[in-house]
Amino acid sequence: MMTGLTGEAIAEVGQWYKLYSVNDARSLFGAGSVGALMAIQHFATCPELPLFMAPLPAPTGTGAQAAVFKMTVSGPATGSGILSIAVLDMQFAIGVIVGSTAASVTSALVAAFNANTDFPFVATIDNGDIVLTSKTTGPAGNWFSPVFNPNFGERSPMVSRSRSSRPRRVRAASIRPR
Repeated sequence: MMTGLTGEAIAEVGQWYKLYSVNDARSLFGAGSVGALMAIQHFATCPELPLFMAPLPAPTGTGAQAAVFKMTVSGPATGSGILSIAVLDMQFAIGVIVGSTAASVTSALVAAFNANTDFPFVATIDNGDIVLTSKTTGPAGNWFSPVFNPNFGERSPMVSRSRSSRPRRVRAASIRPR
């Protein structure tokens, strides 16, 4: 059993469903929902076995809101490379060239996030910051934590020079819950 239907869900709370594919879960519980993410993991390891799920009601009252994370990208980039971020087991990477502005990097990251149907957040831009709002409300959706991570061993291209002209690392993005 699971909670966390998205707004596009058609499943009835308390009804058992026998799923044979990730697409079954997406159509019943909503893309990016906890159920869809569970189905991805299940069918990746046991594609020959069906998955049984029954959605629980969404929480109400205190703690029933969707998690919101804010990410600030600073720039301009002083190096070229790949800027990557991981959320759960999803990796997003965008190319950054010298002189890329924070606004262009922000736009590219938002486009990459929203291009993934199963991404558990809706990404928007607010005053130059990336805002990630969970598709699922309550505790089920609030445990998703976006983590800034140079996934592939590369250096972050968002670096600046100190007065000694030695390169020093600058946080390309900071993620903090709101």
